[in-house]
Amino acid sequence: MKDRMENPKEKIYSILEKIASEMGINDLNFSVEKPKDATHGDFASNVALALAKNLKKNPLELAQEIIKEIGSSNAEFEKIEAVSPGFINFYLSLKYLQNQAQNIIEKGDDY
Repeated sequence: MKDRMENPKEKIYSILEKIASEMGINDLNFSVEKPKDATHGDFASNVALALAKNLKKNPLELAQEIIKEIGSSNAEFEKIEAVSPGFINFYLSLKYLQNQAQNIIEKGDDY
């Protein structure tokens, strides 16, 4: 039994780090942050911009490739979008948020 729920920011970072590694880039310096503007999703990453420098590719096209690689199998996300110049915005699904809230309620003081 986990003591803590999985942090969605850490999960996104891990997914993106794995994809970067599969593209042949290790130890990439990129971020996953909460956007200042909520219309840009729950989290945003500059991973495509960082990869573009190393791979000498268009960052927006790389962002779109990364989104295809992530696929729609991640139920945590309602939507993942690529935006210019190469950011990736992640929107958490309502079902994921409801599950997180239910876990907190069930754990009570143990949370």
